[in-house]
Amino acid sequence: MTLAQHTSNNSQNSGGRLFYNKAFFGKTSCLRVTQNTLGEVYFGFGLEKNGSWSWKKVKFSDAELAQIIRVLRGESDSVSFFHNFNDEKTQIWITRKNNSVNFKTKHSSRTLVDGELLVLEIMLNNCILRSCMV
Repeated sequence: MTLAQHTSNNSQNSGGRLFYNKAFFGKTSCLRVTQNTLGEVYFGFGLEKNGSWSWKKVKFSDAELAQIIRVLRGESDSVSFFHNFNDEKTQIWITRKNNSVNFKTKHSSRTLVDGELLVLEIMLNNCILRSCMV
């Protein structure tokens, strides 16, 4: 288990402007990945309820992104992260089963398959590279 950094649910990014912004929508859930021009990478875990979206937002380090990539590639079956911000505790589980990967928090979950996994892997690789250039 690794410590991930939680950030405010209301802001899209903590500074700089968005460089990457990719959302993987499901019927009522969404996994959104953003990176700002400061190199900070955030995952947004979204849940749609009654036409409105609520979000849980987490900032990930390069090492944590690398652990996620290992799950996306099937080199590891799972990884989990825990964070505590303003006395709000959240755990994130990322698990591989067959050809899909599930991203889950107590707030919401989203399963990615096939092309989505490849798009996310490419994006995370680029996020790690970009964070080294700022």
